Formats: sequence, C-alpha cells, structure tokens
Amino acid sequence: MGSIDLDASKQAALEFLRVTITGDLDALDALLSEDCRIFVAGEFANSGWKDKTEFMAHMRRVGGGRGSMFAGDAHFDVGHVTAEADRVCIETEIHGPLAAGGEYNNQFHWFFRTRHGRIVEVKEYMDTFHLARVVPGIEAVERPRPSSLSYVERRIP
Repeated sequence: MGSIDLDASKQAALEFLRVTITGDLDALDALLSEDCRIFVAGEFANSGWKDKTEFMAHMRRVGGGRGSMFAGDAHFDVGHVTAEADRVCIETEIHGPLAAGGEYNNQFHWFFRTRHGRIVEVKEYMDTFHLARVVPGIEAVERPRPSSLSYVERRIP
C-alpha cells in the first residue's frame, strides 16, 4: 500500500460538503468512487446504507443544499477536520432558511474514507431530533436498525 496524502483526503471530504451544499450533483457524482457506500444515521426513510446509485438518485430528488426544503441558500460552518490513514472526520453545522418557515441549524459529524482523491465511504451523523422537529414530513419508520460500522476493531469489555 502506498503512502496516503492526508491533505488530498481532507480536500476530497471538504469538496463533498461543498458540492452537496451547493447542489453541484454532477461534481458529487464524479467525486464518489463507483463502489462508494453512504450511511445516514437515524430511523427515517432515508436512513441506513446506500450505494452510489441509490444515493445519487436520492440527491437528484432532493437537490442538496439548493433543494426544495430550503427557502434560500444554506451553508456549512466547518469545525475541526482530522485525518488519519484513509479516514477523515469533520464536524459541521448547517444553517439555512426552511421553505416551511424557520431555520435549519443542525449539527453533524462526518466520517469519510478516501482512495486516490475520491470518496469511498461516507457516514453522516446528525441531531435527528432537530431534523424531525423542524422539517415537515420527516417521520421515523419501523424497520431493523442498521449498524453504521463497516469495521469492528474490538468489543469493550
């Protein structure tokens, strides 16, 4: 295995955030590897694992940060960005006016895996209570809760 460029990995993860918030879905499609997997936390219809095809179909329906959920432009405030090996973690807050009124101000923690400057895995963790409280139509669905773990290093204790 060759050396990993941590700055390139960070840039790929930050680019994912930029293209999702601006709704640049062609750039998003190009950024995701063909074998990419995306996990969204929660117990909503959109939660769980998706492959690239399923995720892009969803994004084309909702439009990213320029989608119908918003009454204007949304943006991310980015906190810490940390990289190790092929993994990048980013903390963000989103701010955007909702079409139904009010403000969407959610907090996120993102986990990315990258390969050759492209995204191979994304895990999106957010305040699901805030999402359900401020976005109309978001409701929990009854189904088995999927694990977000793609790797188990150990069990404690």
